[in-house]
Amino acid sequence: MKLDPGCIIMLFVAIILDALGILFTLLDVAAGVGEIPSFVSDAAGTVIIGGWLFFKSMLEKAKAQEEERNLEERMEEVRQVPQKRKEMKKTIQKMEKMKKAKKMKAVGKSKKWLKYLRVGGIIGEYVPVLGVLPFWTLIVIGEMRK
Repeated sequence: MKLDPGCIIMLFVAIILDALGILFTLLDVAAGVGEIPSFVSDAAGTVIIGGWLFFKSMLEKAKAQEEERNLEERMEEVRQVPQKRKEMKKTIQKMEKMKKAKKMKAVGKSKKWLKYLRVGGIIGEYVPVLGVLPFWTLIVIGEMRK
């Protein structure tokens, strides 16, 4: 689980938004006035947490591409040196295994349930009765576990 400052801040925001959702649902049941404020808090959650998820995924893609470029550059440097052929072949093989392992790790990490949780959680927040469930918090916790 990643506990970087952005995740911790978003976790607090998600908990506050879920608490507001519960409060507004109770107001709606008791006095019939909680539906509009609940929609506003859900829209704010969509913008804040959805934007955070979008930018976080873009940063992760850029970071993975940079690591792959660096690995390719290192492999190319090793291939260009004509000395110690056997050692270099072993080094190249190790680097290629590392590259394959990273790709396999990336494929294994693509947890489809997180995508469904994101979309389903955002949609679930807008459904009047389901909005009581802590979807925002679950989305952020799911992203932290990624």
